[in-house]
Amino acid sequence: MGTAAPPSQVPAVRAAMQVVTAACRCALGNDPGHDIAALVSSVPDWPALVRCVDAHAVAPIIYAPLAQCGGVPPEPLAQLRAAVDENALRSIVLTSTLREMVAVLEHERIPVIPIKGPLLARGAYGDLASRRFTDLDLVVHRSDLDRARTILAQRGFQPAIALTRDAESALIGADYHIALVQPEHGVTLELHWALIRPGLAGLRDERWAWTHATGTAVLGSPMRTLSADATFVYLCVHGSKHLWSQLGWLCDVAALARNVSAPSWPAVRQLAASIGATRMVALGCALASELLGATECDGFGAIDAHVRRLVSDVRARLFDDARTMSLPAFQLRVRDRFGDRVAYLAGIAAAPHAADVQFATLPRRARALYYVLRPVRLVAKHGRRAFGRTTTRSRPTPK
Repeated sequence: MGTAAPPSQVPAVRAAMQVVTAACRCALGNDPGHDIAALVSSVPDWPALVRCVDAHAVAPIIYAPLAQCGGVPPEPLAQLRAAVDENALRSIVLTSTLREMVAVLEHERIPVIPIKGPLLARGAYGDLASRRFTDLDLVVHRSDLDRARTILAQRGFQPAIALTRDAESALIGADYHIALVQPEHGVTLELHWALIRPGLAGLRDERWAWTHATGTAVLGSPMRTLSADATFVYLCVHGSKHLWSQLGWLCDVAALARNVSAPSWPAVRQLAASIGATRMVALGCALASELLGATECDGFGAIDAHVRRLVSDVRARLFDDARTMSLPAFQLRVRDRFGDRVAYLAGIAAAPHAADVQFATLPRRARALYYVLRPVRLVAKHGRRAFGRTTTRSRPTPK
């Protein structure tokens, strides 16, 4: 989770976030932008603001409001312009790669569902360059995973983490995607067979994406994607999974909610309830409404006190860099169902992660031992940290 910013840096973080959120509201059509100039005039640290824009992946949508306000110094404005141009070029490369890989896989009778990436950029913002995306996400049936990897390998995609087949097999049983990289073009592609690790049973179901797929086209090529309702729910789950630490994810929610093909709120509520993600979707809607002025998101329904407290915690983290809770604690609070909380904890404590299978290579017949190795490694890791803190506290203060 990292550490909180030193107190001396908090005003700079808060000032940067105030400018960035105001520019996002303006870009999304939720604010006329009259307050941006005043906020810009009080920015104490322009490098901090540029870093903030990059960290929250919002340069493509906020450059125009910031440029039009007239108060941004030339150097940071040029840095933001460069980020916008780089994103536009990157979008072309990734979208072209997506179209090619989908066509290749479908030609080999491997159905595929692209999610997020250029499909979300076009669906939420209306064009490919208005959203920053750095990789591609493809969903395939688990039964097609090996064939899909073989075909992608022929196009230069290699595993991001080199593992033996036995180690990979153990990881696939507990995970939901494999990261592949194409070094020649610097493209990362995540090949999914599910949409989340254990801890949200409804979305863990490998049939979910296929049940909620619809047809679309990118650059004239037909392909599948998630429906607007399913995309909205998935975006809120994804943002909650990462503690809404990136403002760009909230912009996606707000942009999709106001789009001409906006989700249906009754359908969104039903979908969220069916997978145990009502709190996650309510949190995403409340944050988008409160921070970005996306009043369309109020259509999801009333927000209860529990979700309001989560909104307060996320806001404190975004604006003051305050670590009000650990990620596991947040994940337990944002889940609807007791069973999903138990599964989430079990997934942390026992289910193997990449670091576990890299630590020890076990033969296929012994891979169940990864579920023993995982808790042992966690106890050793956190035990050393606790021992180090205890030793530091007990050390005499120099005089």
